[in-house]
Amino acid sequence: LQAEARAAAALNHPNVVTVYDVGETGGKHYLSMEYMDKGNLEDRVKNGAKLEEREVLDILRDALSGLVYAESRGIVHRDLKPANLMQNHVGATKIADLGLATHVESEEATGGDKKVFGTPHFLAPEQARGERVDSRTDLYSLGATAYRLLTGKTPFEGKDTREIVRSVLRDEPKPMRESTPQLSDGVVALVDRLMKKEPSQRFSGAAETLREVERLRDV
Repeated sequence: LQAEARAAAALNHPNVVTVYDVGETGGKHYLSMEYMDKGNLEDRVKNGAKLEEREVLDILRDALSGLVYAESRGIVHRDLKPANLMQNHVGATKIADLGLATHVESEEATGGDKKVFGTPHFLAPEQARGERVDSRTDLYSLGATAYRLLTGKTPFEGKDTREIVRSVLRDEPKPMRESTPQLSDGVVALVDRLMKKEPSQRFSGAAETLREVERLRDV
């Protein structure tokens, strides 16, 4: 809890959920954070519902704005997913749950065996292998998040975590148009690029991705 609070407090941005206080009372630890009236995005799609393309582009724009700032501070979230994107009463999307966040410098300095953190459905391949992560790892997870919001499905399925991770490493996601045929070419290409297995084939960072999202919003 203390580590999560420190990571969250390090970020002060309109698209990152604000942490106000952390402490202990009566033997219980607490974290006081900004109230997000509309909850998280997973709640909106958990029963197979889908969001409209335009709304998803707006969500991506907000999330990427937060990631540009996090990237400038050398912080990688490592667990981006619909449940960690929350909305307030005016519909602004903010990144929540920085409990798995890490500084790139500390990631590089860590030796020995790596633990694998993250949620299987939204885990980048390099993360699943326990390799070094950077801002492009978050971009993969954001792409998998967009896939879920647009189709109501997760990119990979399996009976357990092992099967899902195996698919993340080896398989390609089912084409989004199988479940959402009306998606535009631009959005399909955007998600496909974000979810490339090799980090070098994704966008170079959040800023470049944000420019592409803004271009698609203006089309």
